[in-house]
Amino acid sequence: MAPAVFVHYGGPTLDDDQKLVVRSQAMVSFRILSPPTEPPTTYLLAYKCQQLNHWLSAPTSLSFSFLKSDISRGPLHTRSKDPEQQTSSNKSGHQPADQVVLQTPAKVVQIANSGRKYKSLLPRTNELGQPPCYTHTSGIDANTFKDYLWRCSSYSSYLDEGFALVGFRKASYFRPDMTKPACVYIGWLLTSGMIDAFRGTPDIKYPYYEWNAVRELQKFLDMADARALHEVVYPVVILGIFDLVRFSPNTKHHLAAVEQFIKVRGGIQNMPQVMQEIVIMTDILQCIFLNTALAFMSVDEPVLHITTSDTEGNHLLSSPLLLCNDEGFCNVKDFVDIEQALQLARILGTTFDVISNFYDQGEPLEGIKTPELGYVHLAEIADVPVEVSNVSGLVVQTCALASRIVVRTIADLTSFDDPANALDMLTLFNNLRFLRLQSWAGLPYVYLWVNLVGVSASTVRERSYFVSEIIRPAFSYGCYQMDAFSTVLKNFIYLKQAIARRQAIANISSEGTPFEGDIWTA
Repeated sequence: MAPAVFVHYGGPTLDDDQKLVVRSQAMVSFRILSPPTEPPTTYLLAYKCQQLNHWLSAPTSLSFSFLKSDISRGPLHTRSKDPEQQTSSNKSGHQPADQVVLQTPAKVVQIANSGRKYKSLLPRTNELGQPPCYTHTSGIDANTFKDYLWRCSSYSSYLDEGFALVGFRKASYFRPDMTKPACVYIGWLLTSGMIDAFRGTPDIKYPYYEWNAVRELQKFLDMADARALHEVVYPVVILGIFDLVRFSPNTKHHLAAVEQFIKVRGGIQNMPQVMQEIVIMTDILQCIFLNTALAFMSVDEPVLHITTSDTEGNHLLSSPLLLCNDEGFCNVKDFVDIEQALQLARILGTTFDVISNFYDQGEPLEGIKTPELGYVHLAEIADVPVEVSNVSGLVVQTCALASRIVVRTIADLTSFDDPANALDMLTLFNNLRFLRLQSWAGLPYVYLWVNLVGVSASTVRERSYFVSEIIRPAFSYGCYQMDAFSTVLKNFIYLKQAIARRQAIANISSEGTPFEGDIWTA
């Protein structure tokens, strides 16, 4: 038996109103409606459709047009084995999956007060393709599985759009496994959470589904000793990523379980290469989002220059956090309008100089608050309104806002989520929400840097969106360009840690704060 390292839920604690909502919306329950004595035609149609769907192999269902072409005119009579059960189902509006009373095909449709023989609405057995069933082969309710397939497709499309940034397409590196009950439930959570976060849904809570997901996962882990390491780790990583979006404290428990499983089984090298990179990526993201310690690597010193052979696609590999193959920022002219290219190159170059000097000296760059020394005046770009039709102008303004947050944080030795950065963060958030992902084509690591700044400067509602947009490239092109992508993430971790160390030293120093005043307005 596997060690009980996973979070155990006793089930959600809900009041009566919440239970009513859960029962009415839960996809894992069947909704068998008992028709009235003389049901209207629309009700009869819906009821027949529900009854027929239980006999069709998941996730196929008959269309309404099929039913409408051969509908009976008389009232529909159904029989339940237990009258009290039927009465209770009328009150709740549905029956749980394990209490559903299925009727034989001959009793599904009965026409009252009629001596005529009507052609059966049910397809023949040989037309079903599979024996009649109302659950997927994994044991999941057919409606749940069908909805999950749709969400999984949407999530895959969400990830695949990330390749628009790098100019090449490959199969998604990260797709939930739909062959096991635990992965179906947990994958549903992941896809729902990511899509809702991307769309800006304010409340991302699924207590009922989370309970079922964890319950199914615990069954899966109970037989962990008989499974391959990656089969045990994979669903826990999925659930951990879902909770990352919601900033749930359970994330630490999930990924601690991953760490323990991997260490007990001999290390991460015993996993397939793809799973190794997914686990490492998740470990780094958790460190950024939740300030946890890295489990599978360390961040000793920043690496500001690397040489990589990964040149597939047409995009800029460099960002203010990393220069690849000694390329500068002059090539941004290939991806934005020529009028804004010079401004963007100066913004990115200035930010890189500020960060690299802080890495080298441990101090803010001398004269960092004096724009006349040759550094671009960020206020003249960040605070000037830009026409919504000027896409390149909005991209440049967004980068100026991110740069101002970084420079201010380093200069004042504050945290990224300091109130002084709040207005810039909100404007940056609104710009990113407005711009299509194609607007950043060719600038994948600049886009990553902007979102890293955003997630560190945000506090509440906006964070889920930034996390969602960081996970999009992380599990699309990020895993294909692991060297460059992970180096950018680790450099950002080092930057946050270095600022925190210098801030602590400054707080205990008798000399006070190194800078005073504020010149960040135009």
